[in-house]
Amino acid sequence: MKAALLTNFVPPYRKSLFKNLSARLDQLTILVSVHMEGNRTWKPDYEGLNVVKQRTISYSKKWEHEAGFQETTEVHIPFDTIFKLAKAKPDVVVSGELGFRSLLASIYCMIYGKPLILWLTLSDHTEQNKAGIRLILRKFLLNRATVLLCNGAASERYLKQLGISKPKFFAPYTSDFELQKPKKSFNARRKILFTGQLIARKGVKQMTAALKTWSEKNPDKELELIVAGNGPEILYFEMLRNCANVELSLLGTVAYEDLAKLYNDADIYIFPTLADEWGVVVNEALSAGLPILGSLYSQAVEELVKNEVNGWLFKPDDENEFAAAISKALNADDNTLTHFSKNSTESIRAITAETIADEMMTAINTCFHKT
Repeated sequence: MKAALLTNFVPPYRKSLFKNLSARLDQLTILVSVHMEGNRTWKPDYEGLNVVKQRTISYSKKWEHEAGFQETTEVHIPFDTIFKLAKAKPDVVVSGELGFRSLLASIYCMIYGKPLILWLTLSDHTEQNKAGIRLILRKFLLNRATVLLCNGAASERYLKQLGISKPKFFAPYTSDFELQKPKKSFNARRKILFTGQLIARKGVKQMTAALKTWSEKNPDKELELIVAGNGPEILYFEMLRNCANVELSLLGTVAYEDLAKLYNDADIYIFPTLADEWGVVVNEALSAGLPILGSLYSQAVEELVKNEVNGWLFKPDDENEFAAAISKALNADDNTLTHFSKNSTESIRAITAETIADEMMTAINTCFHKT
């Protein structure tokens, strides 16, 4: 069977999934809008993949969320989609997102009588302010699809809100990070790790404010905050400079292949996002056996982290709740963290490139009424 998969670009954490999916097909053609987006530091790596770059018009726009933050995102219009698909001659088309790319993919499928699978990388929280013509387009596309791929429960809830009833399969984000043995030793002064872009959506301002509150309420306790990333919100770390019990390590941008060591050296991972339709860093941290201080506005946290089992949950826009979660994490003794670490590795064990590729193949086969 031949399939075409349409996406913005190939991030490093998707490569093994695409290779596993390709191995299950006679041919997988991956159509990308760009080799890499401007706000990413990753280098494109297509080894073992059949990747075709599309002719694309790209522009930037501001995304405003109900939570009160703005973010500049790149929008891509791969205008040769129908031509590229006609050349690849796939038996089935898998298209990411619900924009112009998927609209052209749906037209191709309608003309050539091919099934369309829409891969929904979204959650009900991230989609709060989608309305007007965009909402009309989404409903049209969702109704045109043969089957749907969802990240998780939050994605499924969004479909229910729109009144969409289609066969659904779950394809959450996977990580290329190897599953480690649970951690058995921890630093006396706990090391808390944050990785990612230092932008408003990631909750950097809220994280630094909560850490400052914790610092003032717990002058007898210490922590080390390790930050791997860069961006305009770096300025908020200045409020921690006068916190004598917080050691701050700002590493700047760290190469993807060097992140594993940071995870392995840390004691706790913190993810304070204000809106993430997933959050693959959670997969990476769990693979290293790290307990998670996780935002309830992340679908990865919702799916993979249980409060007081393998992490501590909070709403990042509630400073006191956030600070209380930090306090609980830092009050946990080594035995508790060892137990949490074991639970972390177990929580991610089944979310692999192999298992998700199998799920995607089940979705593909369903299009042809195969079981």
